[in-house]
Order: sequence, then C-alpha cells, then structure tokens
Amino acid sequence: MVYCLPSYRTHCVLDNFIFCYNVKKSERTPLRFVNTLLFLFIFLYSALDAAEIQEQYVIEGRDFNASHIDPAVEQDFILYHFSEHKTKKAFDPRTLIDAFKDRGLSLSQEPPHIIHVTRTSKHDLSAIKAHIREYYLSHYPTMDISKVQLFAHAFPANATADYRLKFKNRAYLHASSSVQLLFEGSKQRVFIPYEITATLELIKASHNINRGTILKPIDISLSTHNFKRLKGELFHALLPGEQRVNKRLVAGRILYKDDVEQLPEVTKGTQVYAQMINGLVHLEFQAKALSDGRKGELIYVEKNDGQRIKTKVIGKNRVEVK
Repeated sequence: MVYCLPSYRTHCVLDNFIFCYNVKKSERTPLRFVNTLLFLFIFLYSALDAAEIQEQYVIEGRDFNASHIDPAVEQDFILYHFSEHKTKKAFDPRTLIDAFKDRGLSLSQEPPHIIHVTRTSKHDLSAIKAHIREYYLSHYPTMDISKVQLFAHAFPANATADYRLKFKNRAYLHASSSVQLLFEGSKQRVFIPYEITATLELIKASHNINRGTILKPIDISLSTHNFKRLKGELFHALLPGEQRVNKRLVAGRILYKDDVEQLPEVTKGTQVYAQMINGLVHLEFQAKALSDGRKGELIYVEKNDGQRIKTKVIGKNRVEVK
C-alpha cells in the first residue's frame, strides 16, 4: 500500500507499508510534526508486535523454548534445558531479552522482576494423592480433605510402577510435608513435597481450666478449623469424672492427649478403705490418702487417730496395709 502527498518527496518503509510524502521548503515545520507522528506510529507498532514476558510459565518436558514466551517465533530455540531431577527455574528477565535480541527478536521492555518456570510431570500422580489422603484419614477419620496438592513434577526416567510410600515421622501433624517414594528393586529415592487442604473438628477448652481440675462436659467445646499444624496427639474422648488436666489451660486452647490424664485409683485427700490381713484375721478401716496412687503403687494413708501407715493400692479407693 502506498500513501503519497504531492510535491517534495520523502519516504519511509515499515514492513510492507511505504509512506511517501512531499513537502515544500516552506512547510518544514509541518514536516517535523509529520515525522513525529510517524515515529510514534512506528514505536507503537513495534511495541504491539513484541511479545510480553509473563511472570509464571508451566511447561512439559525438559526444554524451555523461545516459543513458550512467543508462540509466533519462526525458528524456535532452547532457552534452558532442565536436568532430570530439576523441576523449577528462576530467571532474570534480562537473560531472555538478550537471548531474543541476539536473534533479532524483541520482547517487552517492562517484564516482571523474576520469571519462574515450572516443569510438569507426564506421570500419573493420582495414586500418590490417594495414598496421602488415606494416610491422614487413618489418623483423623472425621477429617474433611478437599484437596491434595503435589509440588514435585518429575520422576526418574527409569522409575518403575512398583513403589511404596514412606512418610516422615509424625507427618500427620502437618498439612505440608513430603513423602518418599521407594522403588522396587532400585536404590533410587524420590521425595515429593505435598500439601493438603482440609478441615478438622477439634476439642478446645471452653474457659480457663486450672491444673488438677476433673474434666466435665461444660469444660470443653467442639469446633471445626482449617488444618495447618498440630503440636501433638489430639485429645479425643471425654470420660466424665475419670479424667483431669495436668496443666493450666486457657480458654480456646486445643486439648492434646498430654494435657489430660486418667484419674488414679486413689487421689490425694480422698477417703479410702484400708484392709489388713494377717492369717485368719481380716481388718478393714477408713483412712485418708496422703498422695495419689495407681494400682500396684505404694502410698501412705492417715488413720483417724493420725497414725500414718504404708499401703499398696489394690483398686478404686482401696488399699492394703503392708
């Protein structure tokens, strides 16, 4: 296409467009204006034609190519080749801009500060996700798992389909961890980071509870929370009148197994039945326990006359004089 203006001729070629214009000597000021407009048009045309660099790229295979950035590249070339076990790479965008410039290609001059490229896997990882789900449900049957996300995107090239999973010690206490894949007949080890998205019902202290308090239903409450990280084994079942807290708990605190203990057969300060057997002689009397005692343990009790004697715990609030 040719655009011409009469008189003194000047021309500019842009791709397949030829601009021709003639300007008289007295019209140099308008000529400068036309040149300015033409320069702006050329600049905008070039900017629109240049590919823009994105912040995130996800690719298949091990080659990060120019075509991943600009699908219109006629002669594709490799920008980065992933090693077998590498799955992520971060670039300074100037590296890519220079690589394109060396081949006479242009890219956006306002790219993000860092470019992240992630390599996906061609392996079916759904079975691993199912194993992770089963692992958590075996510890928390009431857990509601909405998502299992894996962050490793490659297996060794010669990985077999026969493998077993090995979880980290107490991994079930964390929503994010990693699992180790052990392949049958191979010494290869693959670690796959993962994260689950789940909710879990937790037992919490409904108010401040002092150490030694015997738990009652009014002392605890049940609420659902997003599962992130737990500090230990959860407290699950309340047995009213048979459990007590062994530390002070503040309102809203999650109850763990270590926070609660079963009441001993004998508790300090309670009345116990003491029996003394000597041949055919069988005596029984009441006394006050001077300490806690579980079955088989030795404790001192105090008789009504103030005498202290050593006894052995034989049952619920029952001791035997030694």
